[in-house]
Amino acid sequence: MPPEKVSILENSVDYARFADVSASGANARQMLELPPKAFVFGTVGRLAKTKGLTFLIEAFSIVKEEIPSAELILLGNGPCREELEQQASKSPCRDSIRFLGHRDNIEQLYRAMDVFVLSSVAEGMPRAILEAMAAGVPCIATKVGGIPEILPNRDVGRLVPARDADALAASMVEFAKMPAEEIRKIADNARDRVRKLYSHEVVREKLANLYETEAARSGKGL
Repeated sequence: MPPEKVSILENSVDYARFADVSASGANARQMLELPPKAFVFGTVGRLAKTKGLTFLIEAFSIVKEEIPSAELILLGNGPCREELEQQASKSPCRDSIRFLGHRDNIEQLYRAMDVFVLSSVAEGMPRAILEAMAAGVPCIATKVGGIPEILPNRDVGRLVPARDADALAASMVEFAKMPAEEIRKIADNARDRVRKLYSHEVVREKLANLYETEAARSGKGL
């Protein structure tokens, strides 16, 4: 098909819902009964094979050896929950891995995270990473599906190979040791990227422009 006949509409999120949250990080951690001084890694989504969570749990076990204050929270339910809980129960850091199930106030709970981690082995364009970015949480994700389009460079996050617990752990440790100002800069860049490219308003306007262009081309107008 000729390239000029193809247009892409990306997934989008309610930017204001995740960016404009009154709850503080301390409030969110209190809701989840997390240690106030922990370095919290978190993920959100369905507990399914495609999310690669076995690799995340394996990576976290490596991270915990170097970052004793690390905690891992998994928000969501799914068919692999029991299997993942069994894996976590065999880890020496099992007390620092928390399965928190489905939560309705997810926009507040992103505030509890220092870093969002998406360990998927297959994806389209995941909304969870867009939500985390809008919430001001720096992200680590795998190089699958549309994720490299969302995180095109190190100014907005980190990409690692899928199914590679060692690479995932290395990026997690990197963030845990990174100066707070550098983390904040990456988070701010990521939030700005979502606002400019992936908010509902931006994608809605893009769709409207497509209709208007085609209507004008056909001579029918809208």
